Amino acid sequence: MLDILPKEYEIAIKNGTVINAAEYEESRIFLEQSFERYQTIIGYMPNSKNAEALKTKFTALRADIENKNDPSEIKISANAISSQLLKELGIEISKSPTR
Repeated sequence: MLDILPKEYEIAIKNGTVINAAEYEESRIFLEQSFERYQTIIGYMPNSKNAEALKTKFTALRADIENKNDPSEIKISANAISSQLLKELGIEISKSPTR
């Protein structure tokens, strides 16, 4: 969901203004669903300090979306959360080789 959020948001916001309300709402929903799922695993994270730091990043991303920040900032923040979450959980995603 975090990978879809920036795409929806980019369609929704231009120069700090909502230009597509449905896409803006979807980006907000994707963030909330991602955060809700994160809360179900936060207790299983090996490093509680890093888990709390991720929670703080979710909160900051929510504020950035509410403030209608630039889509490039939202993309960077969402990708940072995803990357840190995968790292903290020891999940490695490998891409298929090209043919």
